[in-house]
Amino acid sequence: GDAASGGGAGGSRQAGAPCGAGAEGRDDEDTAEDPAAPPPRYDENGKYIGPGTEAIPYWHATYEGLVYLPYVRKHLLDRMRSENELLERDIVVASFPKTGTTWLQTVLLSLVMGGPERLRDPMRQSVWIEAAVCRRKCTCDEFMDGWGAIRGVLPEQRVLKTHAQAHVAPWVGCADPTMLRACGAKLAITWRDPRDVAVSCFHHITASNAYRYRGTWDEFIEMFLAGGTEGGDFWEWQLGWRRATAKAVRSGDAMWVRYEDMKADLPGMVRRLQAFAGLPPDEELVRRTAEAGEFGAMRALFERRNVRKLANGKKFNAEHIRKGEVGGFDELMTEEQSQEFQRRTAQLEAQLHAEGLL
Repeated sequence: GDAASGGGAGGSRQAGAPCGAGAEGRDDEDTAEDPAAPPPRYDENGKYIGPGTEAIPYWHATYEGLVYLPYVRKHLLDRMRSENELLERDIVVASFPKTGTTWLQTVLLSLVMGGPERLRDPMRQSVWIEAAVCRRKCTCDEFMDGWGAIRGVLPEQRVLKTHAQAHVAPWVGCADPTMLRACGAKLAITWRDPRDVAVSCFHHITASNAYRYRGTWDEFIEMFLAGGTEGGDFWEWQLGWRRATAKAVRSGDAMWVRYEDMKADLPGMVRRLQAFAGLPPDEELVRRTAEAGEFGAMRALFERRNVRKLANGKKFNAEHIRKGEVGGFDELMTEEQSQEFQRRTAQLEAQLHAEGLL
């Protein structure tokens, strides 16, 4: 088993300690430093040469050939994929990084908890599956039992998160509609213009202590196009989840959420998500949730959260909620780079149309 599932760096939790023991003292950021991360290295000319590899010049781990944050442990993800079963009414947000993950988590949490007034820290109240077990917030056994020891933090209807590609989803059955229907779980999968995604990922990776990336935008974009950033190849990620969820979308057990649609009509998207989550219609809840989901309100929520973290001596990424814009990619992206992204997106759309997935 993995009662001391921290078998990696930084020591392990005491076996048998209740799930979440000490969780208040740990950083729940997806940007938190791994205690074993080596310091950045430079050559005699000041050129950044590590950590990482020549192809992926920042601190990271790989699993099944895909790039993950450095604290990921293979044996734990292997176990979650083979034994972790989704629970009744779970909602999993499956997202490529920086495609509106936290935004969607916050909206869903507000809906299942009965209103945004109960939101305190969406990144703790909606659990990132891989981080929960690999950062020793709980063992695999505790997670699979529902992680119920943290009372008053997680809603009864869990909202979970993963950035995994479909074929390595950290639970049994991935998007199999029979499995989803049997347990009543749901999958919400995100899409965003990959040009905006790349710019947001660049700001994220340079602002975070987790990666220790010191490269330029042009170096980053080459790495992104080669699938060398967290989540792997953006277009392969999308194709894999489209294929995996095709039947589940038709049965109503999976739903694709476009970032641009949320920006264009947030109340309308909130209504759709309310119905998707199996909740009764409630226009007052829709109104309050949509107001709390506006960018200014989201930013204020996270600023209050960051003040609490600072007071408790915890680290955080102040740029996690940055701009929330559509079409701001041209602040960094050249016309040539934009055209390459558009070409790959057109290829993806042609493939999806050919397979009847779009």
